[in-house]
Amino acid sequence: MNILEETQKIRRHLHMYPELGLDVEGTAQYIETYLGNSGLETERRAGTAVIAYIEGKDSSKPLLAIRSDMDACPMQEENDFEFRSKRPGIMHACAHDGHMAILLGLAKMLKEEQFIPEGPVKLIFQPAEETGEGAQKLISAGVLNDVDTIIGYHLWPVLEPGFVQINDGVQMAGSDRFEIVLTGKGGHGAYPSEALNPINGAVAICTEINKILDRIPIPEPVALSIGRIESGTAYNIIPERAVLEGSLRTLALDTRRLLIEEIQNITKRIAEAYKIKQEVYLEQIAPALLNKPEVVSLIEAAVEGSGEKLAAKNKPILASEDFAFYLQERPGAYFFIGAGMDRQGVFLHNPKFDFCEAAMVIGIKVLKSIINGYWKQNVL
Repeated sequence: MNILEETQKIRRHLHMYPELGLDVEGTAQYIETYLGNSGLETERRAGTAVIAYIEGKDSSKPLLAIRSDMDACPMQEENDFEFRSKRPGIMHACAHDGHMAILLGLAKMLKEEQFIPEGPVKLIFQPAEETGEGAQKLISAGVLNDVDTIIGYHLWPVLEPGFVQINDGVQMAGSDRFEIVLTGKGGHGAYPSEALNPINGAVAICTEINKILDRIPIPEPVALSIGRIESGTAYNIIPERAVLEGSLRTLALDTRRLLIEEIQNITKRIAEAYKIKQEVYLEQIAPALLNKPEVVSLIEAAVEGSGEKLAAKNKPILASEDFAFYLQERPGAYFFIGAGMDRQGVFLHNPKFDFCEAAMVIGIKVLKSIINGYWKQNVL
């Protein structure tokens, strides 16, 4: 089997037929068929997640799980290659097509090589990573009940092909969505003194939230932004309601608590000053992603054993990943596979996103090396 050609075939098919969130039935069926042709039985969890097991020599040994995400992004692709998305407004812009191709290619390669691992391996194909709900649904469905260690990975467009990057401890930030709802008193634009305009409070709150990081020194990287303000229906009608929605990205729990408290205090103080009502809603999209050092050592050894190169440890990035929920339940780690191309300014979630397909072969080699080393190292 030519690994590159096989993974290209898989990836390009999946790229042409992207699906969103939990509604990835076509993708799930493709995975089931491919794994079945590779001699593996599959099962479903949480509707569209696909699970497969590779039997080991000793089923009583600890179980190693490897997870790939499945879902695409709600955006219109602007690439012009032949395998561009055939579905308007949907695109694999976060390399999940490549992640699935890596795990499927690994399964087929192990089958063709008649490779039997020392212990059991579980392959997890998870929907709804982009919406932040897939991992939690699978955990609730018991996907981790038999898992001892879990591994995840991401093709990374700002890392040179041939390199793998992983940190001890924090790899990616935690993400929170906050929504501020302000309720005043509507009225005619000609008589503002008889109304309580929530837009005035919204502007003041937005201004003060944007000053928080200038006022409070935070030692580690952090991001706080307002992404949506919505209010009003016409230029001459003072609205009753205004809504602000924003994103908070943090690496440390203490920083998260501090900044959430600041957002709440600012909102309360300004609402009282403008004599309007306020409500603050918080939604945790994902916690900070924390790698277990023993599993990091396993992956580093596997990278070197596969003939690839380790990139320098780096500051954690402020993007988030719902794989972090698995790591709250089981030891494991998440790493980046270099897949950069000469595409200036094109990152994940860009309508022109693409990646170096040869990186998928590197991903397969590293995962096989991890499987080879897992039961030889004490990572539990």
